[in-house]
This record gives sequence, C-alpha cells and structure tokens, in this order.
Amino acid sequence: MDLHELIKIEGEKKVAEALGVTVGSLRNKRSGQRPLTIDDLFSLVRSFGSTFDVDGTVRRIGERRHARRSDHVRDD
Repeated sequence: MDLHELIKIEGEKKVAEALGVTVGSLRNKRSGQRPLTIDDLFSLVRSFGSTFDVDGTVRRIGERRHARRSDHVRDD
C-alpha cells in the first residue's frame, strides 16, 4: 500500500510518529507540497515493512507534483 493507503489504514498520527514529524508536516509530504526524503521512505519501510509500497508512493506523489508544475506553465 502506498502512503495514502497506509495513512487510511494506520491513521495520520501513527504514520507521522513513524516519520518523527507532526501530522501537519505529514499532510504536506503526502500532498507533495514538501518532499519525502530517502530517510522518510526508509523510516516508513522500517516501521511498516513490506506492506509499505515505496514505488507506489513515489509514483503517486510524483504524478501529483508533475501535474502541479504543468498547471503553472503558460503557453506563450
């Protein structure tokens, strides 16, 4: 399960604690407003094991960040 699914199942507080951040910081990371670091990903794998899908998380957040950047590009 990716980060979004993990949060739905485990809850924001538990996932934020695994990362050592506040729930607000977790929300920023989940939305792509703040980057997830390698250390964040490692902490999630360490805390939740193989149930956490790193690839799915990177893909989902990456797509969201790419779409946000594309929205800011103007056609000149």
